[in-house]
Amino acid sequence: MQKSKKRKKKQNKSATARRRKLVEMLEQVDRAEQLEEDGEAAEAYELLRDLNRQYPRRPEVLQALVNVCFTLNDLPSYQAACEQLVPLQPHDPDLRLGLAGSCMGNMRPALALRHFQVFLERWPNDVRADDVRQTADELQYALNDILDDLGLAGKEGFAIAVLHEQILGAMSRVDLAKVQTLAEELLQIKPDFLPALNNLSEACFRQDHVDRAIAASRRVLEIEPDNFNALGNLARHLHLTGRQEEARPLLDRLKGVESESLDIYAKKAETFSYLGDDQAVLDAHRQAKRRKAENDPRSEALLCHLAAVATMRLGKERNARKLWKKALKLSPGLNLAQDNLDDLENPPEERHAPWAYDISYWLTDDLAHKVASCMERAEEHESEEAFTREAQRLLQEHPQLAAALPILLERGDPMGRQLALHLATVADSFDILREFALSQYGPDSLRQQAVQTLRQAEVLSAEPVRMWLKGEWRDICVRGFEVSDEPIYEHPAEIEPIAYDAITALKEGDGEEAEHLLKKALEVAPDAPDLLNNLASAYRAQGRQEEGKQLIREIHERFPDYFFGRINMAHLYLQSDDIDRAKEMTEPLLDRPRYHTTEFAGLCYVQALIHVTEEDADAASHWTNMLEEFEPEHPALPYLHTMMSTGKLAWLGRGRKK
Repeated sequence: MQKSKKRKKKQNKSATARRRKLVEMLEQVDRAEQLEEDGEAAEAYELLRDLNRQYPRRPEVLQALVNVCFTLNDLPSYQAACEQLVPLQPHDPDLRLGLAGSCMGNMRPALALRHFQVFLERWPNDVRADDVRQTADELQYALNDILDDLGLAGKEGFAIAVLHEQILGAMSRVDLAKVQTLAEELLQIKPDFLPALNNLSEACFRQDHVDRAIAASRRVLEIEPDNFNALGNLARHLHLTGRQEEARPLLDRLKGVESESLDIYAKKAETFSYLGDDQAVLDAHRQAKRRKAENDPRSEALLCHLAAVATMRLGKERNARKLWKKALKLSPGLNLAQDNLDDLENPPEERHAPWAYDISYWLTDDLAHKVASCMERAEEHESEEAFTREAQRLLQEHPQLAAALPILLERGDPMGRQLALHLATVADSFDILREFALSQYGPDSLRQQAVQTLRQAEVLSAEPVRMWLKGEWRDICVRGFEVSDEPIYEHPAEIEPIAYDAITALKEGDGEEAEHLLKKALEVAPDAPDLLNNLASAYRAQGRQEEGKQLIREIHERFPDYFFGRINMAHLYLQSDDIDRAKEMTEPLLDRPRYHTTEFAGLCYVQALIHVTEEDADAASHWTNMLEEFEPEHPALPYLHTMMSTGKLAWLGRGRKK
């Protein structure tokens, strides 16, 4: 009896959890419907798409998704939602007709005909049956001509056409296992059906079956040497697995291929974008415009997006923005375009844009999953060493991941670029890091991270290097270091609270209380330079400037290597306009491998002042930016920004002596 009660209690808890999840799901569906009513259909679509992933096969979610896709006039997504909902609501004639109509709109005539036929079988007496019969007859007549042109005939030809269109639908949903299953089924019927081989190649590659993917593309090219889909697939697959030399001749072949199919332009742009040939992407876009290739809004939107990326990479931001906006008008759910536009709202030094694809396009699905698992395991251990071990193992087991690193650093999305930087650092890929550090790609902060890694590994010397910072080329000094907040000095336990209270008093501007506490602490630790340094600050806080300056000189004389002793002496020399002596004080501090946060802030501040005095705007800006990055609320920052913007040395009270 006891066991039965426990099981019942567990079952009740499980039922309660399921009910709670159901309520949460329904609340989210209601929210999406309200968003749609409020004119925020694109946001509603995103919410429902995520809900559909989280709660698959839920009629409430799918019905709302069908509705919002209709509102957005997004026929491909409308068809995909209907295809998922029909098996759950097989007795709904309106839904079946909606699916058939979307298949027609998406140029899937075989699937449309099949769904019209199902409608007529189940609802022969429906008031719309006569119209459906007429449409089905017209569709059958048109489809027969299409099948004849393809060398397909009869029931077998129709079955092949249905399978082919199902493959296209599965590809659009990124249901790769389904694509592979359907393609293999179709190839059993017709082994040389080239579209099935091309789709099989793509599905296999994205599931990390690289050799099989390449073999399928090569098989297509044996049958049809100028097949643009196979040329594009094979070039991309070779490029992404580090076989660039094999991929390059395929690009030249692809450029020379002509076709009556409008799909060729999207395929060309897609392939050239993957391989970084911006001008070839723009050529494909222009060719499509001349041919007025506007039959498929989603394909045209993708073309506009890829053209925007190429345009931005060639330095024409205004034109790129126009193309991204056009892409969103054609396909409001094209997140790649919207994400790039959102990123452009950041200052130039913080931008990742442009990127053509997110990280899921650059890595096979299986490899992306392994990378994610690697990072999750490292996070569980909360250890940088754990991530390093996991990442090194992954790079060793998957050479194509190493091949993707320079591509992601140059053309990846924010997540891809950050991951690539981390992996390149772990793998000691110094050539890749150097190329990225000295490029114009990505935010300044990431390229500066790469520079510091190279400096710490002594790959870069301390000589000035030319970097792209704040939207322009600048010559900066590269020094490697680490900043930590670990305590520098330890005092006897009995005075630790006294020293802490003294620092608090200084921060509050109470120099008198700070002086009292510090002198009390110095009775126990008379040779603590940090306590003496804080005492000098306490004097100055009370307006006793000369006493403060005299103590600073005494501290430096007694402790010549004390960090803040040198920093404060540098400030004294700057006040007397002795730049050379100020630089002499700070020079030994610049090559330290490790700083406390307060030390680094003090060094940045005095170095910025030195370079302002020398009228070296680039160097002054560099040190000010580093100070701002490490301590955004530092009280000296407004002062530094004012000096650099006015070009005046207000802190000296006089102009620089020449």
